[in-house]
Amino acid sequence: MRRETFEMLCVRLSPMLSYEDTTFRQAISVQKRVGVGLWWLATGAGYRTLAHLFGISDASVCLIIREFCHAVRNEMMREYIKLPEENRWGFPQCAGTIDGSHIPVIAPPENHTDYLNRKGWHSVILQAVVDHKYCFTNINIGWPGSVHDSRVLRNSVIYEKAERGVLFPNAHHAVGGSSLPTLVLANEGVPGNWESDRTPAAF
Repeated sequence: MRRETFEMLCVRLSPMLSYEDTTFRQAISVQKRVGVGLWWLATGAGYRTLAHLFGISDASVCLIIREFCHAVRNEMMREYIKLPEENRWGFPQCAGTIDGSHIPVIAPPENHTDYLNRKGWHSVILQAVVDHKYCFTNINIGWPGSVHDSRVLRNSVIYEKAERGVLFPNAHHAVGGSSLPTLVLANEGVPGNWESDRTPAAF
């Protein structure tokens, strides 16, 4: 990351990450908070490792990462993460692909069998949409590993928007003399198709 990009992040996120010094201790700077958040996202390093690297406590690392991610999401997501409408691969009405992946977890003591997936290990499900540049444009995570992909989709924001016809409002493409809706490609695990007369989005 260039220094200019880092400094831009610090300025944009400063209102949400700035704290006043107290009588008991000096507040951790915005620059250090942004550095901790970026390092964790880039490397997945443990809290203890980051605590040693940045000279702060494990508890502070945990809190900073959570606040940093919330700040980035609330302040910058709508500006920088958008479902695309570009034509790069000769498929002009395709806005991306959607699929699920299992993320390994230590199952909680209660209802631990809910997290046992079909492969025989505990997980939570990550549903994601990826665009033509291999960038994530939509993420939904947290469902227990035993849940079917179709149920995860039906309970996601992207599905709800598609059902209401606001996922790609008024986004049709002229292909071979026909007007076609914007599509998100999926595998056979995704339930059915949304008809073009109901919504401009189809899976």
